[in-house]
Amino acid sequence: MKCSAEMNSACAKLAAAPPTLTARTGAGAPSALDARSNKMRHLAGGSSAAIAGDWFTAHGKGVNMGAFGSAENRALAEKLENVFSAWIHNGDSDLASPDTVILKIELADDVLLSHGTRYEF
Repeated sequence: MKCSAEMNSACAKLAAAPPTLTARTGAGAPSALDARSNKMRHLAGGSSAAIAGDWFTAHGKGVNMGAFGSAENRALAEKLENVFSAWIHNGDSDLASPDTVILKIELADDVLLSHGTRYEF
């Protein structure tokens, strides 16, 4: 896969400032994974999403899975709490808020770089 100059720029921006899981702060102001944030409203419209790191890049579609604390997401929320236990309860997120949602990126294409070898999926 070859990235256009525009895609490379977007990947570089994501790598420099990766998305974070945060909740409302201040007087109800929405932030990153708050369903009311511009980012989540944009993704809810079926927009493309990209993720990138030092060794991985991918493109896909963002899907709002619903509230983190909802009954239908309980099993997934427990898994996420276990995986991210080092920071998920640090006070930055109100996981009980119906506005704190789980974002899933359904990958359409991805590239993994490992020891000089490029793997495309």
